[in-house]
Amino acid sequence: VLASCAGRSDFSKEAADALNNAQTIVHFSTDSQLTKALKDSLKDNVQPDDVRSAMAADKNLQALLTDGCQLDVFAVRANTVKDAAESIAQNIASIASGKKSEGKAAMVLADSGYYYAAVLTCRDSNSSVSDDGSEDPAPDPGYIQTAPNSYTITTNEGFAALVDEKLQTSELESTNIKLECNVALPTNWPYSMTYSGTFDGQNHIVSGIECTGGSNYSGMFGTLTGTVKNCRFAGVSVSGGNFTGAVAGYNDGNIKNCSVLSGHVSGAMGTGGITGVNAGTISNCDVAAAVSSTDWGIGGIAGQNSSGSSITDCHVSGNISSHSDTLGGIVGINFGTISSSHTTGTITGTKVVGGIVGQNDSFVEACYATGSINGTNTVGGLVANNSGTLKACYSSATVTCSGTGYLGGIVANNNGGNVVTCYSTGAVTGTTPSDEYIGGVSGLNTGTITACYTTSSIGTQSPSTTGALVGWNNNGSIHTCYWGNSLDDPCGIDTGSSTETSEIGTSLTWEQATEKMNSESGSGIQFVYHNDGQAPTLPI
Repeated sequence: VLASCAGRSDFSKEAADALNNAQTIVHFSTDSQLTKALKDSLKDNVQPDDVRSAMAADKNLQALLTDGCQLDVFAVRANTVKDAAESIAQNIASIASGKKSEGKAAMVLADSGYYYAAVLTCRDSNSSVSDDGSEDPAPDPGYIQTAPNSYTITTNEGFAALVDEKLQTSELESTNIKLECNVALPTNWPYSMTYSGTFDGQNHIVSGIECTGGSNYSGMFGTLTGTVKNCRFAGVSVSGGNFTGAVAGYNDGNIKNCSVLSGHVSGAMGTGGITGVNAGTISNCDVAAAVSSTDWGIGGIAGQNSSGSSITDCHVSGNISSHSDTLGGIVGINFGTISSSHTTGTITGTKVVGGIVGQNDSFVEACYATGSINGTNTVGGLVANNSGTLKACYSSATVTCSGTGYLGGIVANNNGGNVVTCYSTGAVTGTTPSDEYIGGVSGLNTGTITACYTTSSIGTQSPSTTGALVGWNNNGSIHTCYWGNSLDDPCGIDTGSSTETSEIGTSLTWEQATEKMNSESGSGIQFVYHNDGQAPTLPI
């Protein structure tokens, strides 16, 4: 039993030295106020807990007892001061191991022969160590570095912090980013940058794309030479000049598995839902946002698809519109390759308007258009002007021309191009037929049309410029083509070559026509007859 006593001898320095020798986390020193409070508390108290309570109530000690500080009191019986100090050090070591700051120590010898020690330890505000000595988790930065200049984003705040950090070091343009959460572009996002890294959304949503300055090369990235993949872009607001797109103004890289879910993209020459100009590859992308332009060359995916570039497996459901010419549901002007893509929205322009492409100078295969195609001059269900190859495609879209020029269910003007294994079923309507050349396949043909058919109804027609297949076959070639739209003649005007053309039902069935068209078209995608007496389809 501890006897009543008052402190008589001060051994605080010995206690502090012993504590410092016992551990290295906290540096202990003496404090005269702590020593005085310990002596005063021992006048009326014996038990360590009571001594501690009295010390904690000492108004002269309040300056030391701040938040995050812990006061402990010990009483030990020892033969020497050294033994007492070492015993106190053993008791306090486990407590001190949880702190990272300065400590205070006081020790006195009471009349009872017991050594009393008061030890004050305070947590460092920057400490990552818990009271039990374990490391506290560091504040979550919201991103994880996985390789040099490569990061995985775990929070939207982390994304903003990383962008800010990389802008300061001029490394954002080449930083590889992978998302594990939805993010919004921060307000300091540099829309004009050329991005050479890999941005992998992992099917998360990217919002906050607000690029409305009207500048050329507008989009989330001004120019893309790297890769953007697996992103879902929501609520885009892009208003640029020449070469404008939601993802990139100019793509010289790779864009795949991306969707523009909502919003509006508007620009001038070369505007697209994904990119203004595609000089790289775009695959498996969807656009549901509206796309509009005040100049020529506009498409649901890209305004222009350059030579050597490709667009594959893409879908556009958003509405495409322009106050100028040369627009298409997928691409405005095509110099590259477009395959396995389709449109289902409304496409409206002035002249050179196509369900897939406005102007095709290269290759389009396995594409189709539904929805509605509208223009005032040169309007086609798939292509407006075709100087390239259109193969194994179809249109079930309604096609309307409210002005003059050429109007066709598949192509408006087959301008020296090649159309093979294609068909149309949607209504084709011209409002001024005396000034229009209208055909279920093509309005004007100066190229080659092979193994195609149409069941498109043709409204408001002029017999002299309207044909079941072609309005005016001007030194072109039509071979192995058929129709089922109740018109009598394959061409309104035929100054070219038309062979093996026939209306279904007179002397030829759809089954027989399918065999002839497949025999003529050669290898690749062919028509499929379903043994139902109806027109065949294409497996695309």
